[in-house]
Amino acid sequence: MVSRIIDRYVDDVVERLPVHRRRQAARFLKRRIYESLRRFTGGEEPTNQDVRKVLRELGTPKEVAQDYYEQNGLRLRVGKPDRNTVLRFIVNGLLILSVALVIGGLIGLTLGLLDNGLPVFVGGAISVGILAAANIVPMPEEDAEAVRERERKG
Repeated sequence: MVSRIIDRYVDDVVERLPVHRRRQAARFLKRRIYESLRRFTGGEEPTNQDVRKVLRELGTPKEVAQDYYEQNGLRLRVGKPDRNTVLRFIVNGLLILSVALVIGGLIGLTLGLLDNGLPVFVGGAISVGILAAANIVPMPEEDAEAVRERERKG
């Protein structure tokens, strides 16, 4: 499990880097993480909590990628959002659409402009689907760690 957490973290960092630098950056970052873990645990077998503490000290994948860009004199890519940003954008758009359908449908029914409640039903179904998905699909560990860190700081 320890190596899986590290691999996921490294993957999140390197996906933000230029393709031709990813393999080298991944090797360097893994070496750095394992050295930090060795120092942190005093040579003992690291636990998942140890790994999470070391990764938290390194920073979020976005911060580590930014550091890589700065240390190597590269310009940060602008315009390509990460997966979670796109997902949040889509979910927020669907929520706005569902609210608009429900409110518009209720107004249409009240004013007699509609003869059935299909927009209300569709809007409600979209909302219920989003809420169900949010409760079924777990948040990625890195995001959960970042959220906890922000909550501690804020």
